[in-house]
Amino acid sequence: MTDTPHFNPHGENRIWAEDRILVVHSRGPWNRELVLQGQQTVLEAIEKFGGRKWLALGIIHGDGLHTPDAFQEMIESLKAQRQRGRSGTALVLADVGHSGFFCNLFARMYATAGEPMQLFPDEATARAWLDERCKELP
Repeated sequence: MTDTPHFNPHGENRIWAEDRILVVHSRGPWNRELVLQGQQTVLEAIEKFGGRKWLALGIIHGDGLHTPDAFQEMIESLKAQRQRGRSGTALVLADVGHSGFFCNLFARMYATAGEPMQLFPDEATARAWLDERCKELP
């Protein structure tokens, strides 16, 4: 694959850093171009962490599907972020809940990237888990 986008980004990301947590609100379905755009925003946001370990909170809105190349690009993005201190993810599937299909899809994505990930029913529960994990970060 080349890094040259072929299409306009499809989907939406809102990404920012809080303390040692990267927050990503994402609305799908996504294409590779949106993943590449999001990766650049993530790299800019995590500069705030100053090279320290950090965690991610992902809130998925809308359809959780990726094009096949976007799915693979997400795996590569997660791997690159792990090299920059990413140490785990709390994921909330806001609109699709805990459907087996989407749980399996995201579990496979994160496992392939080597990223520890937990699914949560809502943002408050995910943030409580992240707060506890942040206390364990070096």
